[in-house]
Amino acid sequence: MTINIIKMLNLNDKSMNRTMLFVFAFFTIYVGSVAQSPQAFKYQAVIRNSEGKVLYNQLVSLRISILQDSPLGDIVYVETHDIATNEYGIANLNIGEGEVVTGVFADIAWGSTSHFVKTELDITGNQQYEFIGTSQLLSVPYALYAEKAGNAADDYDKDSANEIQDLSLNGNPPPITKNGQPTQIDLSPYLDNTDAQQLTLNGNEIAITNGNAIVLPPDNDADTLNEIQTLSKTGNVISLSKGGGNVEDSDNQELTVSSDTLSIAGGNSVTIDGSSANEIQILSLSNDTLYLTNGGFIDLKPYLRQYRRTNARNRRQ
Repeated sequence: MTINIIKMLNLNDKSMNRTMLFVFAFFTIYVGSVAQSPQAFKYQAVIRNSEGKVLYNQLVSLRISILQDSPLGDIVYVETHDIATNEYGIANLNIGEGEVVTGVFADIAWGSTSHFVKTELDITGNQQYEFIGTSQLLSVPYALYAEKAGNAADDYDKDSANEIQDLSLNGNPPPITKNGQPTQIDLSPYLDNTDAQQLTLNGNEIAITNGNAIVLPPDNDADTLNEIQTLSKTGNVISLSKGGGNVEDSDNQELTVSSDTLSIAGGNSVTIDGSSANEIQILSLSNDTLYLTNGGFIDLKPYLRQYRRTNARNRRQ
């Protein structure tokens, strides 16, 4: 959306015999779907002499003041712009981006009261500004206010942590940090102490306070010790007291040797070598043959020939 305010102003100072100028002023701000509004709005002025001739490519100075409440209200912001007119005699500038004289543009409270723009012009370059006029800002800069309000641009209490608070349950009412006088919340309806309960046993009935009771099944044999039994072993028999029965320990067996027979009680038998000397044998060497008694023999001739050749080779070296 583009909003223009157009005003023709007549500058005529007979006492100082200054050049008469016609200034056409345009205030423009663009409001659209953007992520962040710029901290400025546009201003255009077409400058002509008293004959209606446009002053092309001429350096001029503009002083812009923002007033609040009325055209003669308090000045909240002032800036200046040294700018040249273009080939069409137009001076383009952004209010909010000039040389700041006083005030902070971003701090202007656009939404709290009405504001006016006062414009002054200097074409001589000697900082002697001539009053052009004052115009009320209607909806134009309030996009800046909407942008600030919508995005919460400023945390006015300057405390980044004061919104972080803890609620704790310590008595009634519960306290909240960073608030010496919080809203009172009565928790007594919820403090019924249902967790403070006890179990009791009366006969065969077990009960819990503020709860229910159940009846335990009876011990039909009326004997509190009959479940306590003892294991015992006599010989190879294992018994359980109080009629628990018994079992035979079949692993209780003995090994016996008779002549060359080895037997296990309740098991089988095997034949073994009953001689204590048949493992004793003698090695003997006859010529090139090695003999083992009650064994065999080995012909050593192939090994001896290799041995002799190796010794002869070593002696030659």
